[in-house]
Amino acid sequence: MELRKLVSRDIFPMCGILKKIGIKELKGAINGANIIELASENRKVNPETITLDIILDIAGIIIANLPQCEKELYAFLESIIVVDDETARKNLRKDLENMPIDEFAQLIIDVISKDEFKDFFKVALKSSK
Repeated sequence: MELRKLVSRDIFPMCGILKKIGIKELKGAINGANIIELASENRKVNPETITLDIILDIAGIIIANLPQCEKELYAFLESIIVVDDETARKNLRKDLENMPIDEFAQLIIDVISKDEFKDFFKVALKSSK
C-alpha cells in the first residue's frame, strides 16, 4: 500500500496512539536505571541479554496497550493510505481489519520507517532533554 507524506495534522492522532500504547511506560523500560538494574541482576554484563530483556519489556508494554488504540490506529492508517478510487476508500477499513497479520505488521513498520515519522521523534526527543 502506498502511504502519503506525513504532515502536521498527523501529529495529533500519532500522539494519541502513542499515549494509549504507553509512551511513558516505554520510556521507563529503556531508561538508564532500568539498564543498570538489568546489568546488576545478570552479574556478567551481556549486552545481548540486556537488549533482549529491554525488547521483551517494550513488546510486553505495546501488546498490553495496543487494544486500547485499535480504532485510532485504523483511522490513522486509513487517513495516510493513498487510494485512487472511492470504492477502495469505502472498503479500506474492512481491508485493514482483514489484512493478513504479516502484511499489517509490515504496514506498521512502513509507517514508523517513514522519514517524517523519524524526524518528528528526533525533534520531540531533543526538546524533552
